[in-house]
Amino acid sequence: MSIIPWNGAIIVPVYLSTLSDDEHSSVRQLTKVLGQRKIIVVCPEGLKPPKEVSQWEVARFTPEYFKGIDGYNNLMLSPGFYKRFEQYQDILIHQLDCLVFRDDLAQWSAKGFSYVAPPWLGKFWKDPKLGLWRVGNGGFSLRRVSSALQVLGMRVPRGTMKSAGERASRSYVAPENSSNHYRSTQALLSDNGHGFVTLEEDLREYPLNEDLFWSFEAPLLDPSFRIPSARQALPFAFEKAPRWCYRQNWWRLPMGCHAWAKEDRAFWIRYIS
Repeated sequence: MSIIPWNGAIIVPVYLSTLSDDEHSSVRQLTKVLGQRKIIVVCPEGLKPPKEVSQWEVARFTPEYFKGIDGYNNLMLSPGFYKRFEQYQDILIHQLDCLVFRDDLAQWSAKGFSYVAPPWLGKFWKDPKLGLWRVGNGGFSLRRVSSALQVLGMRVPRGTMKSAGERASRSYVAPENSSNHYRSTQALLSDNGHGFVTLEEDLREYPLNEDLFWSFEAPLLDPSFRIPSARQALPFAFEKAPRWCYRQNWWRLPMGCHAWAKEDRAFWIRYIS
């Protein structure tokens, strides 16, 4: 059966030279469903990737990017990372705690979004009481390379991301502020008296979780940066409350999921056994 052409690559971050049993499951499922697509292992310089992924191309980056969450956030917010894959229109980030069930990559790319990821529930809860909120966790995410480079290449007032980080704990968790209407792009980019720097420089000085950046900040900084609503993203992937999301998605699996073993292993295991 022929596959629909897709100008993209699947990026698999790998940190260690061995895989856990759950990571084995992730790799097997990825190979089964998307094995005909371009798959690239991203790992630190000097690491010998696990034999289970040795058939795939390898792209290496400095080891500092693989030291904990902060390093990974820096990698996903680095223009150098996206320039490495500039030949592709889109990249799918597929961490080793993800599962993929269907190849809808061409269809999702055709929608023209800059960033698609599993929806968050209100207040980042696991409990779906507050319903769907925002897109979403970057562990399983489709990203338009040109859109990411355009945002990261912007010049902004020094300290722009400092303000964003200060708001993160008190504002992002309020569903009524989900579209950030309380803060205008015009005010965001006005001169604050401290001069302008590249967004990359500001993020280096004032780090922010990369998925928060792409979901909240990027669309404000660049109005052409398009993300779907949480409802639109539901068929793309689940993360929190997968049983509830499954019902909301009309009892249909999404294209993939993130943190399957952590969030509801018993639900997901039936689909890969």
